[in-house]
Amino acid sequence: MLFQLFIFVVLLLLVNRGNNSNYSDKLKEKNRKTFIFVAMVLLTVQSGFRNLAVGSDTFQYYNHFEMAITSSWASLIDSFIGFIHGGEGKDPGYALLQKTFGTFFPSYRLFLIMVAAFFFYALGKTFKEYTSSNMEVLISIALYQCLYYTFFSITGIRQTIASGILLLALPYVFERKLWKFLLLLVLAATQHKSALLFAPFYLLPLVKDSRKFILLAFVLFAPMWIFGGQIAKYLVMGSIFEQYASYLEQNEIAGAYTFALYMIILGVFMFGNYKQIVNTDGRNNVFVCAVSIAIMLTPLTMIDPSNMRIVQYYSVFGLLVLPKCFISIQFRYNMDLSMIVFLFLAAYTLYRMESYAFFWQDMELGINYGGGIINDNSIRY
Repeated sequence: MLFQLFIFVVLLLLVNRGNNSNYSDKLKEKNRKTFIFVAMVLLTVQSGFRNLAVGSDTFQYYNHFEMAITSSWASLIDSFIGFIHGGEGKDPGYALLQKTFGTFFPSYRLFLIMVAAFFFYALGKTFKEYTSSNMEVLISIALYQCLYYTFFSITGIRQTIASGILLLALPYVFERKLWKFLLLLVLAATQHKSALLFAPFYLLPLVKDSRKFILLAFVLFAPMWIFGGQIAKYLVMGSIFEQYASYLEQNEIAGAYTFALYMIILGVFMFGNYKQIVNTDGRNNVFVCAVSIAIMLTPLTMIDPSNMRIVQYYSVFGLLVLPKCFISIQFRYNMDLSMIVFLFLAAYTLYRMESYAFFWQDMELGINYGGGIINDNSIRY
């Protein structure tokens, strides 16, 4: 929690740096890029330097890493070929990545740092391209820490890598370079098959009025809540996604209701501020469409929170859209909402922050791993 607070304080101190009206646009842009760089470095440290007991599966991925670097190249390549030809196996590209990295650097700690650096490089590049102010980025970081930290920063390494690759594919969507987009899509799918669900994103620039998408999302929300599980289960049967069918069964502990409420509120703000959002940058129309798709899929997270792995490919663009909504309201009604939104998200993040420790500190493993105190000195690197 202390490092989380440190991140917020540092960014809060830096957010207005370089906004002096006497500064040139070039200097302001340089300061914006510096702000993004500092934010991404802090998030990389938070993710890459975490204790193996942080997150639900960091220690499990450690065991996978150890298995991968001791496996033969022949077996890993055979698994990869089987995946390419018939969709067999579970994301064998990830095992190959671990083997390749482990051959030169047989350290899971360095691997975690590499994954974090790659993802936050991609996220930082996205912020540089599709945001226009430090305040937008500040709200985006607070929202990330509030809703996406537990998914990208401390769990789900395979899908974190896949998501980073897909963020790098964004320019090819707007440049209409289909083959480059497909190349990165397939590369991401070798890390996690679910990345293929991002394919429809390439078609979103064809939508001229995303307001209709927002309305459609709200119209379909209730039917998806009632019938979405059955429909999705029917679609995945016999496909390469069949192994994920269990996520479509009703889960007694299901209930990503906070996330669902966030998506509904975001949809309302998008609809109310649509013109202002899109007029500032036409590309925002695509991001509004993406978030609308996420709203349609959100009821699946109330069947099983694990379905967040599907929704997040589109909901992540809320990091770009939400700040624009409040900045739009701020200009229209002359209300300083941006800082209020940041402080609310930061406070909520700190309130619900899970336990955290760096790799050199002691931390107790989850009971699913048998418990016990762990730090990097207690395992082989």
